[in-house]
Amino acid sequence: MAVALSLSGASAQTGARPAAPATTLLYGTFNDAWLAATVDRWADSGFGGFIVPSYVQWFSSAADLEAHRPHLTDLARGGARYGVTENFIAIQLAATRYDDGRGLPAWQDELGWQAVLVNFERIAEFARTTGMRGIALDTEHYGSHLWDARHARNDRLPKHVLERIVHERGKRLMQAFRHAFPGLQVILLQEGAFWWVAQADAEYELWPAFFNGLASDRPQPGIVVATESTYPERDLLRLMNRDPGAFIRQRASQIEAAIASIAEFPEYWKSDGSLAVGMWPLGVTYADKSARYRPEVFSGQLDAARSASGRYVWVYSHGNAWWRMTPPEVVSFSEAPWHYTFDKPSQIAPMDPAAKDYSAIVRRAARARGATPTPNRRRPGRGPPAAVSRRRSPASREAPTPMMRCAA
Repeated sequence: MAVALSLSGASAQTGARPAAPATTLLYGTFNDAWLAATVDRWADSGFGGFIVPSYVQWFSSAADLEAHRPHLTDLARGGARYGVTENFIAIQLAATRYDDGRGLPAWQDELGWQAVLVNFERIAEFARTTGMRGIALDTEHYGSHLWDARHARNDRLPKHVLERIVHERGKRLMQAFRHAFPGLQVILLQEGAFWWVAQADAEYELWPAFFNGLASDRPQPGIVVATESTYPERDLLRLMNRDPGAFIRQRASQIEAAIASIAEFPEYWKSDGSLAVGMWPLGVTYADKSARYRPEVFSGQLDAARSASGRYVWVYSHGNAWWRMTPPEVVSFSEAPWHYTFDKPSQIAPMDPAAKDYSAIVRRAARARGATPTPNRRRPGRGPPAAVSRRRSPASREAPTPMMRCAA
C-alpha cells in the first residue's frame, strides 16, 4: 500500500551525514580499456570518478575478472594522478548468464545463493585489489520480477517468508563484501523504496527487505542510494525545466521519506546513509547526443542535487553523450578478446556543440568543493584529447548488455 509522503521543500539532508560537498560521478557505457588508456582526458572534467557497468556481472568467473584486471587497475592508478579516484564497478542483479540465459537464483534457492555469495566475495576482492572505491549494485528489475513477491519464481511462498529470506540474502551479501573489502563503498542504483512506497509498484515489493538486510550490520561507510526519478521524462521534465531546484528538493524529500518509512534501522540511514541524486542532461537517444534540457536547468539541478546528497551525485550518460572515441580507437579497443564497444556508430558521432557548457558546469561544481584540477599531461606522441563533456524509466536505460563470456 502506498504511504502518503511529505512534499515540503525542506532539505532532504538530515543527520550527521558526510559534510564534504558531493563528488560527481559519471555512469556510462565505456570500453574499459579505452577509459583506462585515456583517463588523462578527464583531468579537468569535474568528474571525480566513474561507474563502469556490464564488464563484471554477478556470475563472472575468476577468469572473467582477471581479463579486466589490467584495465581497471590502470584506471585506478592513472585516475589517481588526476583526482579521478572514486571509481565503481556496477553489477546488474537482473542480468542473465550469457551461456544459458539463467538469472539470479530464486531467493529460496539455498545452494544457488551459496555459490552467488562466494562469487560476490570474489568480486569484492577484485574491486579491492584493482583499486576501485566500491561496487554499485544495480537493483532495477529490467523485467526480471526480482522483487515481485507474487511472481512464479518465488514458488508461491508467503510474503513474510520471502521478506525474511531476502533480508538474509542482503545481510550475507554485505558480509561477504566487507570480509573481502573492508571499507568498501556500496551504492544502490535506484530508489526501490520510492517505487514501492510512493508508487505501489509491485516490481519493487521485496526491495525494502533487501535494503534492510544490507543495512542490518550498519556497514561503514554508509549505504548510498543513487536516484533515478530525479531525471524525469515527459510531463515531469517540463516541471523540472520550470524550476529545477524545487523539483529536485521535492523529489529528494519524497525519496528520503520513502526510505525512512521502510528502514528497519532508521537511525543508521539518518546518520550514515545518503542519497546520490542522479541527472541526465545529455543524450536524447544513443545516436542523438544533444541536450535534454538547457545548461541553466542543469546548473540549477546540480546545485540542488549537491544540497540533497551526501558523498556523491551522479550523471547518467545515455550511451556516450559525454565523450567521443575516434574511429581508430573504436577499432583498436574493440579488437582484444573480452572487449566490447557499445554502439560503435554513436561512439564516433560528434558531440553536441553545447556539451562544453554542461562540462563547464560540472567543473565549476568540482572547484566549489575544493577539488584541485591536475594539469592534463599527455604522454609523448599522443594527439590532443578528444572533447569531454559527459538512468529512471526502465525503458530509458540500457538493458543488460553482454560484454564478456560466462564460464561454462
